Amino acid sequence: MRIGRVSKGSFGAFDAWKIAEAGMDADGTISPMTTQPGNERESFGQDQLSLFDYDAGPDSQTGHGRPIESDALPDQHLIDAIGRDNRYHAADLCAEVRRRALHDAIPAIRGLWGKLIPFGDRTPNDVQIEILRLLDGMDHPVAERCLRDILHARAFPRALLADALQSAVRKRLRLNQEKIAVWSEHDDPEVRTLAFRLIVRSGGRNEHLLRRLEAGLQDTDPEARRAAAITLGHLGKEAVRDRLLNELGQRPDPDVVQALGMIADDTVVVSLGRLAERTPDLRDLVINTLEDITSERAQAVLGRLKRIRD
Repeated sequence: MRIGRVSKGSFGAFDAWKIAEAGMDADGTISPMTTQPGNERESFGQDQLSLFDYDAGPDSQTGHGRPIESDALPDQHLIDAIGRDNRYHAADLCAEVRRRALHDAIPAIRGLWGKLIPFGDRTPNDVQIEILRLLDGMDHPVAERCLRDILHARAFPRALLADALQSAVRKRLRLNQEKIAVWSEHDDPEVRTLAFRLIVRSGGRNEHLLRRLEAGLQDTDPEARRAAAITLGHLGKEAVRDRLLNELGQRPDPDVVQALGMIADDTVVVSLGRLAERTPDLRDLVINTLEDITSERAQAVLGRLKRIRD
C-alpha cells in the first residue's frame, strides 16, 4: 500500500463534511440527507466536525491544523487523540499506533474507520491506508476482529478491497459467506482470486460457493482460475487433480503441494515425491504432507525422501 497526503484542493473541508453528512442506503449508495438552508453545520455531528474540519491555528493556512507530535504522546493520550483529532493528524496517529503495536487502540481505530466510510471509493485517502496497514501488521485477535468487522460492513472502499482481502487471506480469517459470494463475481480479477482463496476457511460446504469455485475454473483471469483449482483441491475435489498436477510442474509452491495432498491418490503421491527429490526447498513440506497419507505407496515414497534428507 502507498501512503499519500490528501491535498486541500482535491478534498476540501467543505466537501468532506458535506459528503459525510450524506446518508447511505442499504445497497451502499449515498443519498443526501435533508437539511435546513444555512443550518448544514449544525446538523453535522460534532465527532465528524472534529475529524474533518480544519483546525484553526498557526498552520491553518495550509489546512493541516496545529502540528502534533504523536510519538511523544502517552498511550492513552494517543488513543484519545484518534477519536477527536482532525483528519490531517489521523494518519500520523494511526502510523504511531502501528509502530507501537498498540492493540488497546483498535476500538478507537474501528470508530475512526466508521467515520471514513463515505470516502475513498475510487481513490483511498491516507487515513484509510494507514488503518489497513495497521490491521495487516498487527497479529492480535482484536486486530483480526476489527478487519473482519470492516470487511463485513455495508460499504467498503473499492480501491482498498483487494488489499484488505489479501490481509484476510494472510490472517486466515473466516468471513461472511454472502460477502465472499459477491466478491467472487467482482469485476476486479484480483478480488475474485482472493475470494476463491477465502472459501477454504469460510465456505467449503456452501453449495453456492462450491458452484462459484467450479465456475472460477473457467474464469478469464489465469490467477483466478489457479486460485479456484487450488481451493477445490484443498477441499478434496478430485476433478481438479490434473489441473493441479500441471501447476505442480509449472509453478510448484506450498499451496499446490498442500492442495494435492488432500487428493492424495498414487499418481499424486509419486508426483509429489519426484518434486521433492529435485526441489530441496519444498522437500520438508512434501514429507510432512505424505506423513498424513496412509497408503502403501505414500509410505514408500516418504521413506525414500527421508533417507535423501538425512
